[in-house]
Amino acid sequence: MKNVDVVISSNYVRAIATAKYIAEYNNTNINIIDEFGERKFGIDNWNELPNDVEKKQIENPNFKMNNGENQREVADRMYNALIKVLNNYKGKKVVIVSHATAITFLFMKLGLYKDNCIYYNNKKLIDSNFKWNAPEVFKLNFCDNDLQSIENIKIDY
Repeated sequence: MKNVDVVISSNYVRAIATAKYIAEYNNTNINIIDEFGERKFGIDNWNELPNDVEKKQIENPNFKMNNGENQREVADRMYNALIKVLNNYKGKKVVIVSHATAITFLFMKLGLYKDNCIYYNNKKLIDSNFKWNAPEVFKLNFCDNDLQSIENIKIDY
């Protein structure tokens, strides 16, 4: 990704590692914004997670584990952080490095997610068989905080 003005990452190590390459390529710094982090599970060890935790969180916006976050909480956190970025970096080309579940919940809040697929302007961008890559790249264009377009950019690995 070239001609990037601002690189933002969640505080998770794997997100920062991805952001590092983009920032170095564009000779800029990484801005860490905790609100772009993955959902918090609220567990002490992975054995506490039910096998179908992802399905439960997609189907029930209020489902959460112990002290974790539910779908709505993650979506609101991500959306509020996105609006701050849009307001603070108007006219800038910004890259945000985040996480699959958190991004999915943000897409749900933006009304882009339906029947396990992601749509924009009635065009299916991602179907229910989609497998997330690491990293997966989505280009979102905004004008005055309104989403104008979204594109899933394929990267050759």
